[in-house]
Amino acid sequence: MFNNLAGVPPTAVKGVRSAYLQTKGADNVMLMQEEGFAYDSSYPTDKMDSPYWPYTFDYQSSAGCAVPPWFLNDGYYNMEALQEFLDAIQEQPDVYMVTYSQALDWIKNPVRAADISSSGMFGCDYADRTPLCAHPNLCGYLNVTYAPNDEEHPGDRFFQTCSECPEVYPWVDNPAGE
Repeated sequence: MFNNLAGVPPTAVKGVRSAYLQTKGADNVMLMQEEGFAYDSSYPTDKMDSPYWPYTFDYQSSAGCAVPPWFLNDGYYNMEALQEFLDAIQEQPDVYMVTYSQALDWIKNPVRAADISSSGMFGCDYADRTPLCAHPNLCGYLNVTYAPNDEEHPGDRFFQTCSECPEVYPWVDNPAGE
């Protein structure tokens, strides 16, 4: 899906995140390890002493059961609060918005805070990426019944792509949307 709809080469995908943070247990972890993924960022937990992060596949996690998805009840207000939080923290001189891969690289090879800006570690060099298109297509699909929706509670899905919109909403058993 990433390659077809976003131009992201499969080799650039280094980790996973399950939809709605709903993981599928040990079988899923073994599959991700076998496929060569480095991490899974799907494990929310309320165990914070000491923090269980990051979830790399180097060691088995003992974090226990995940907390329920926080955004399903009042999703609009939760997302608004998240946006306000992100807007506020990015104004701070010592806060960096980084990808999971960049965070793991820093954990493996830490750089002093005073040297980060000159290290290029958290730079935004995207020269190897496909340029964004000038006029992306907005793909809309009504009454989608894939989880967390179902036949009794369908939902609408939208996304933008520089590719043509698939005929049907792309999902696990039909990533090409054919």
